[in-house]
Amino acid sequence: MPSLLTLSDVMGTGHHAARSARVRPGKIVAVVGDGAVGLCGVIAARRLGAERITMLGRHPGRMALARTFGATDIVSERGDAAIARVRELTSGLDAHSVLECVGHGEAMRTAVSIAVRAAKPSVVVMAYTGHSDFASKEPATFVVVGERDGIAPPSIVEKRVVALRAAGTDVEYHKYPGVGHGFGLGADTKAEGWIAEAMRFWEKHMR
Repeated sequence: MPSLLTLSDVMGTGHHAARSARVRPGKIVAVVGDGAVGLCGVIAARRLGAERITMLGRHPGRMALARTFGATDIVSERGDAAIARVRELTSGLDAHSVLECVGHGEAMRTAVSIAVRAAKPSVVVMAYTGHSDFASKEPATFVVVGERDGIAPPSIVEKRVVALRAAGTDVEYHKYPGVGHGFGLGADTKAEGWIAEAMRFWEKHMR
C-alpha cells in the first residue's frame, strides 16, 4: 500500500450529517456552521449531488473555503435575518436538507426554520451536548451522556431533561458509568448499543 489517508472524526461527522439529512442529486442543501464539520458537510453535499449548497457562517476565510468545496451561496447573517436570507435565495422554497453543525440554541432554531416547511422533526437525538435552550413544543428527545463528561457535564444535560419533561416532551435519558466525552459508537464501554436504543425510540415515534 503506497499511501493511506485516514478519514476520521470531522470528515466522518460532516459526511454522516449529509447522509442522515438525505442529501440527494438536484436538491437544495443548507449547512449551518462554518467550522470543520460544516465545511466537511459542504464537501459531502457536493459529492452527493446537491444542486445548491448554502453555507451559513461569518468567517471570511472559511467562507472562501466553502466556495472552493462547492458552496453556491453564502449567508453571513444570523438569527431571523439569516432565515429571511435563505428564503430569499431559495425563492421561498427553503432547504430540502439542513446540516446543523454548531450545536447551540440559535443554530438549531435557524436550522429548523430554514427546512422545508412541510418538514417536522419526529425525534431529536442529543449525544453529549450541553445545549440548554428549548421551545414550548419540542419533538420527542433521546439524550445520552457519559458520567465522566467534563465538556457536557451530566448535571447540565439533566437540567434540560427535567425542563423538557416538565414541558410535556417525551424524553428518554441515559447516563453511562465510567464514560467520558465523545464516546462515538460506545464500543467496549457501557455506552455500547446506544445507537440501537436511539433507533428504537425513533421508530416508536414514527408510528
